[in-house]
Amino acid sequence: MDIIDRFIQDPYLSREEYAALLQASEEPQAAARLAAEALRLRRKYYGDAVYVRGLIEFTNYCKNDCLYCGIRRSNREAQRYRLSEEEILSCCGEGWRLGFRTFVLQGGEDGGVVRAARRAHQRGGRAGAGGDGAAGAVQLGRQAGRRG
Repeated sequence: MDIIDRFIQDPYLSREEYAALLQASEEPQAAARLAAEALRLRRKYYGDAVYVRGLIEFTNYCKNDCLYCGIRRSNREAQRYRLSEEEILSCCGEGWRLGFRTFVLQGGEDGGVVRAARRAHQRGGRAGAGGDGAAGAVQLGRQAGRRG
């Protein structure tokens, strides 16, 4: 059994096996086999549906200073903003009216606004954002469990 068959059978490989898989995938036939397996798995788990989510950029303040990032802490040219709880809910409401049913909140690592986003999510989940359910669809991802 070659490394590609091994990976298809069980994707939990050792570090050395992953290195061999990467090297093997440079060959066109191997890349085609991996692409076919990826297509098979995608169809198995997700079908052919396309999922569209509303993206809300809720802050560009960030405590980090990653050199590749435009909203890094030291970027003095960035015009900083934070959306309030009401603004986040308003964005969700508008997105809901446009047909979005889930929303991704994205922003820099800004503890204060994460708390506001969490409150908006909790309030929307209970109140349904005025009955339309928009805020109830807000998903905070990994931020939901963290203290901001």
